[in-house]
Amino acid sequence: MNGWKCTKCGMVTGGTRKPLVGTCNKGGGHKWTVYNPGTVAVYRCGKCGTVTGSVGKPRDGNCPKGGGHTWRKG
Repeated sequence: MNGWKCTKCGMVTGGTRKPLVGTCNKGGGHKWTVYNPGTVAVYRCGKCGTVTGSVGKPRDGNCPKGGGHTWRKG
């Protein structure tokens, strides 16, 4: 799995393919570049089951099950 970093806002995510452009908080869409290939870990929320890849522990964000996500590595 690769890491991807937006050169505009600094957001980091993981995945085997380049992420969708989405909406960047700096305006317009994200501009993704490869970031630390091979160092991304998989995290799963213990409450809702959402899975994401991240170089470090993801932000808690808003969990659909209430409150913030409870991320667990692996």
